[in-house]
Amino acid sequence: MSRRLVASTAVRLWVTGSPGAQRLLFVLAIGAASGLESVGRIGAELALASFVVLFASGGISIQLLAEWSVATSGNQRRSLLTFAVGWLLLALVGGAITAIGAYEAGFIKAPWAVVAFATGSATWQVARVLLIARRSEPILAVVEVLLVAAFALLPFAWDESIPSAVVAIGLVQLSLAAGVWLWVFIPLARCGTGESVRSYLNEALLMGTNNLVSGGRDALIPFVVAQVSGDLVTGVVAQASACASALLLVPRAMAYSYIPRLALAYGAGDLSELGSGYRSYSRSIAVVCAASLLLLSMAIAVGMASGVLRLDGSLVGLWLLASASVLAGQLALAPSNLLTTLRRSGPIVTSAAIAFLVWLSSVLAGGVLVPGAVHFALLVMASTLTLAIIRSLWLARYTTKLVKALMP
Repeated sequence: MSRRLVASTAVRLWVTGSPGAQRLLFVLAIGAASGLESVGRIGAELALASFVVLFASGGISIQLLAEWSVATSGNQRRSLLTFAVGWLLLALVGGAITAIGAYEAGFIKAPWAVVAFATGSATWQVARVLLIARRSEPILAVVEVLLVAAFALLPFAWDESIPSAVVAIGLVQLSLAAGVWLWVFIPLARCGTGESVRSYLNEALLMGTNNLVSGGRDALIPFVVAQVSGDLVTGVVAQASACASALLLVPRAMAYSYIPRLALAYGAGDLSELGSGYRSYSRSIAVVCAASLLLLSMAIAVGMASGVLRLDGSLVGLWLLASASVLAGQLALAPSNLLTTLRRSGPIVTSAAIAFLVWLSSVLAGGVLVPGAVHFALLVMASTLTLAIIRSLWLARYTTKLVKALMP
């Protein structure tokens, strides 16, 4: 393997995994600077901001990545950028209104932190996509190093006011995103506009809604738990989710090798290779998730033994349950990616929507019927884990039947 290939692979892995590393370091830094309860106190704000980002950046990121690479003129690319700016503005205004409404209803205490973090994160996520579309991963990798340092250090600078640290992180992301946007836009400033930006609107709405349905549940978990369970329990859930999310680098990186293999097999009509590749992908995801849960269990055991983590039995169970629920969601990755490759995404969106509605119903019922802060959080995570497993099994069964049906 050549040095250039090794370096390219390392850069791609870093670019893929850096958002998870940033989230993990931010949560750990807040806990180290101000205690686990501080993670819980800001958990609702960060969760609501993540929910807004899912719609704002998710509505345009995939479309921007796909359309930029096939654009044949500067006019088309300028149209894409114009639409991206307008979409982000509208989505973030909606997010700001949501944050103010949540503050007035008593769900959060720092709406300005939600607005700043959501604005910075959404604009930076789209800027990341622009750099990837322009094949500027080395530049992106360097900027991500700066962001990781900011996420890890800023909570210590504002240890007495964690919402201020969240605002600072949002401003850092916004500043870096502004630099990238200007760098991309200036060469296109003299270009005209291509097709109407309205032509992108339907796809953006569809992708943004799909992101909310599929990822909104996980984003809202700390927000929901914070309304009933208090700061410490919310902090445990947020910390466990962040630790598990950091380990999702491996399943995501596996997609770089498996998706092209599946796409080539389907394009060539080699259905035998398509089936074997899918089965190998599914087994690999399951092994990685099981190994990750074992690693997290060992980490919490070491933390408890060393005194770094001081949790009672129920909170330890909650920590492991929250980690397992994040990892279980990855079991749907292989069938979802294959269905996307086959251009049959309907079952993905439908199953995600049903799972979200069932989860929301169980959470609302639990808030009324289940007594105790820890018990409610355990219900939320158990519901999340159960639905993730059921959805993954259903998608796997559907996809297996579909592959068999395609074979002669």
